Amino acid sequence: MSRSAFVVRGSASGVSSNVERPACGVAKPAMQRTEFKDTEQDVHGARLAAYQRALEFIEQTYAVTKELSSSASSALADHLRHAAISVALNLAEGGGRPKREFRTFLRSARSSCYNCVSLFDLAASQQAIPHIARQRYYHECSQLARMISGLCHSLTAEESPLQSLGPDLP
Repeated sequence: MSRSAFVVRGSASGVSSNVERPACGVAKPAMQRTEFKDTEQDVHGARLAAYQRALEFIEQTYAVTKELSSSASSALADHLRHAAISVALNLAEGGGRPKREFRTFLRSARSSCYNCVSLFDLAASQQAIPHIARQRYYHECSQLARMISGLCHSLTAEESPLQSLGPDLP
């Protein structure tokens, strides 16, 4: 027996109700639209801003690594691209998780920023990139890391001290 996807809203008496009735007659509560609190909207906006900045950083990293051509520099370029991509991937994956897990992904994203700094230092010391480029990318990494840290702190500030101890506490 196939189940119909047709949904009838309201009742036979013409009075509107908040219940969806499938054609088979079994009622189920209608889904309510979720309203976000101001703080949740702020956090979502910060997530988006940090993610957009991470995507821009990936583009900049790819631009700089195209110039690294020797085999030793090629390995360095691969590591740089991987670390830059890791920042955005951690932000994206963590954004769909509960706050506690999201903070873990934020910390991983920030650690990837620090990896980029070390890799840019190494590239500059091997004269694979100009020192001025290293300074520019260091600034970009530090700005992105600050954005991620701010987002992490804003998530922590929203919790009460008891919530941070575990889900079993009142």
